[in-house]
Amino acid sequence: MRRFKALKNSGFAIASQILIVLLQFINRRFFVLFLSEEYLGANGLFSDILNMLSVAELGLGSAIVFAMYKPFADQDIPRVNALIRFYKSSYYKIGAGVTAVGLALIPFLNFFIKDPGNVEHIRLIYCLVLLNSTVTYFFSHKITILTVAQKNYIQNISNVFFKIVQLVGQMVVLYLTRNYLLYLAVQFLCTILNYVILSEIAQKQYREYFDTDSSYELTGSEKKGLFKNIKALFMHRTASFLVNGTDNIILSKFMGLATTGVFSNYNLIFTNVMNFFTIPFSAITATVGNFVASESKESARAMFWKLNFVSYWLAVVCATALMSLSSPFIRLFFGEKYGMNMAVPLIMSLNFYINVMRQPVNVYKNTKGLFWQDRYKPILESAVNLAVGIFLVNRVGVISVLLGTTASALVAGLLIEIHIIYKYGFQVSAKEYYLRYVKDFLIMSLICLSSYLLCGIIKSNTFLNLIVKGIICMAVSNGVLLLIYGKTDEFRYYLNFVKEIVQRKSKN
Repeated sequence: MRRFKALKNSGFAIASQILIVLLQFINRRFFVLFLSEEYLGANGLFSDILNMLSVAELGLGSAIVFAMYKPFADQDIPRVNALIRFYKSSYYKIGAGVTAVGLALIPFLNFFIKDPGNVEHIRLIYCLVLLNSTVTYFFSHKITILTVAQKNYIQNISNVFFKIVQLVGQMVVLYLTRNYLLYLAVQFLCTILNYVILSEIAQKQYREYFDTDSSYELTGSEKKGLFKNIKALFMHRTASFLVNGTDNIILSKFMGLATTGVFSNYNLIFTNVMNFFTIPFSAITATVGNFVASESKESARAMFWKLNFVSYWLAVVCATALMSLSSPFIRLFFGEKYGMNMAVPLIMSLNFYINVMRQPVNVYKNTKGLFWQDRYKPILESAVNLAVGIFLVNRVGVISVLLGTTASALVAGLLIEIHIIYKYGFQVSAKEYYLRYVKDFLIMSLICLSSYLLCGIIKSNTFLNLIVKGIICMAVSNGVLLLIYGKTDEFRYYLNFVKEIVQRKSKN
């Protein structure tokens, strides 16, 4: 039953993401037709600045969701209610604080921009992006109950509906007015409506958990444990921003908004493909948490390897395609001036692979609550990323920020995260993981290189040739993986799982 619940959540997440991705690329096509690359750069820069401010959230949401799993499973309504009230009070204060600090940064926006180009009303643009981000703090405490109840699909349905409305509305606005401010206003309106409706759904379905008259309060030991995890998660959120949220800031500061805008098209592709992994893994986190809480360490480790296997297979297939197809797609869809040299998709594909392989690790770390044990890793990870990125930016340009991400992920993320999950989670040596990681990485590299060389035989950049290259990437990656891993226990597990789904469908 747990597997099918996870599959349901993941299925809705993936389906919604496919629709959103398609519309986002059409939306981006309208954007580059009617607005300049500087506006793309401004959008990316302001998003990164707001991600910096969102660090103030302190990891509170993740810590409370983790704390709610057990009492929700036990139907301990008073305790869940107390956690939600604490969540609400804290998020209201954080939302107000982030808004105030964000507005206070307005006089200093020029510090982050080397060359604004032809962007007009830059402060008003920033204010609209700021409000679109901070309004979510005032609704999140209710919506989180849907995650704990493993009903992420409700969020996904609402998210995809309003995302479709937003993207279509923005395209209409661009076509009729060429006005970026109205473009952002459509986004803000859809964000508000989405969160209001999700809050009402959560309130209606789980009314008993929002009883404001409940007298139950969190105990001292409960608050102590909660704040311990919050402190650790704050370090993780800070590092996550410094690793993943500073690229546009560095590029805008040292290279200007135009370069930032060109880079943003590559970022759009890789980020959206990455979402196909982060969204489903987020959707199954509650299911994995339930499994880990009720099964033995040996069973939890076996399930970890199953998740790791499917992550690896999909990571290889996608990294292979991204390396060979991203630049031809951008040149064909957005124009030749938006293409970058081969080093950019190469390193971005490497970073994509590394990040996908970290997903099962992060799921298990979150479900087992290993935030405190992992608290020093973010410091090292962010320090390596910033040091490499800033040191190289004037030497190698755009790829400096990508090399910083690579170095930080390998030095800090991979080594420390795996050590933590094996030492405190599985309580066995991590040697098996490292040996397998090296072997799998070499196979992935061989597959990517082979596919790239074969795709390079096709010189002209047409839509038909892009499809042919995609077929080559799919055939090479899946063929080699099937040849090497087709007889493993993990492959047979998923093969039997698919057969079980087909049998259930045929009976219905």
